[in-house]
Amino acid sequence: TPWWTDDGGAADIIADQAGVGRDAVMDELAPEMMKLTTGRLVEPQEVADVVALLVSPRSASITGADFAVDGGFLKAV
Repeated sequence: TPWWTDDGGAADIIADQAGVGRDAVMDELAPEMMKLTTGRLVEPQEVADVVALLVSPRSASITGADFAVDGGFLKAV
């Protein structure tokens, strides 16, 4: 999201502090720091895909569920 990717955003701030490039932050450092199970940051399209599923007829009987689209950041059930 822009909070991470815009000029002066989180990726640039972390890159400056770590002495690495912003691509290294986005591809390696940030997922490692957050201990993401998938090993990568979540793409906005992945969140949109869950929303599309939930508004589709395929999920008509789903009620009261939580969907964590966080790359495995949440470790508790």
